[in-house]
Amino acid sequence: MDLSELPASVDLWFAEPARMTEALRGAYLALCDPDERARHQRITHDETRAHHLLTRALVRTTLSRYERREPSAWRFTFNDYGCPFITPSQATRGLHFNVSHTTDLIVCAVTRGRALGVDVEFEPRKSATTKIAKRFFSAPEVQALERLPEAEQRERFFCYWTLKEAYIKARGLGLAIPLKDFWFDVESSDAIRFDNTPSLNDDPQGWWFARFRASPAHPLAVALSGDPAQTVIIRAFDVTPLEGFHERSL
Repeated sequence: MDLSELPASVDLWFAEPARMTEALRGAYLALCDPDERARHQRITHDETRAHHLLTRALVRTTLSRYERREPSAWRFTFNDYGCPFITPSQATRGLHFNVSHTTDLIVCAVTRGRALGVDVEFEPRKSATTKIAKRFFSAPEVQALERLPEAEQRERFFCYWTLKEAYIKARGLGLAIPLKDFWFDVESSDAIRFDNTPSLNDDPQGWWFARFRASPAHPLAVALSGDPAQTVIIRAFDVTPLEGFHERSL
């Protein structure tokens, strides 16, 4: 499998922890490198432990769909902010990935030659969304949120949150970027509008954003470097690593 030769494309691979059998656990652990296995052994919380193992297997098997390399052979490096990247010697043809996990779902996004970020969240989780927004979001976002009926505010909060997470992950800086220093306007019917403060030293016209529902409970956003008016092809797949996959709609 390869990415489309169209102007830009992103593939999203979805895996569900509930599908991971005991036999697959052993097979997934065998794919990991020594550092990944050591980290797996240190995790004591069962759900976190399962998510970590499935995430590593998903990344490794997914990348091997795009390059002729065994899943166990991939090597990764981390920048100063803890963001993972393919080791430069293995990053042939500009292959990039990003991963996100939440309750019941893990997603691995793949593209070539562009900065990429993805975030998926579990909307029913308990969280004080309005309080969080007032503390961390930009003034335009807070104002737009407060204009909505209360019943619609939670959905809008997670819309902003996933877009923000996708952007800071695509930048490779994580929460070193203050969430107040950039903002989104999602009220226009034609596109997601993005702007930021000069302190970020980033051109707002250098990014393309999209948001979807991975399921009724899972809002998702993608950030991709490039012209916001470009045509981007998004493909999505449900996968159980080392077993099978099928294309799905978003």
